[in-house]
Amino acid sequence: MFSDQFLDKEENGKIFDVIIDYLTSEKVNLNGIDAEDPEISDYQFLPDTPKLADRLKACLQEGDEIPRDFTKLFEHSLYKLDNALVPKVIRSYEVLEMKHEPSL
Repeated sequence: MFSDQFLDKEENGKIFDVIIDYLTSEKVNLNGIDAEDPEISDYQFLPDTPKLADRLKACLQEGDEIPRDFTKLFEHSLYKLDNALVPKVIRSYEVLEMKHEPSL
């Protein structure tokens, strides 16, 4: 663990010094700020995967028949770039009684 490359990176020599001080002396001086209020993250609960695997539920629903032209399965109107909403935006300036001027 304490190879030369490890000690040279990011002041890891301090970790080595603390461990040696802990092993060789009765009193260990820790940083007072960190010792009084350590940063402890919340416990992350993990699912019990083997138990969930035993309660596997199969889906018996049949899917719809796939059309010959598979491009009909894609929704092209979700992501498009056009100026169809510009008239509504300009009317919204009139409704809100704001000046229609270009933003800088």
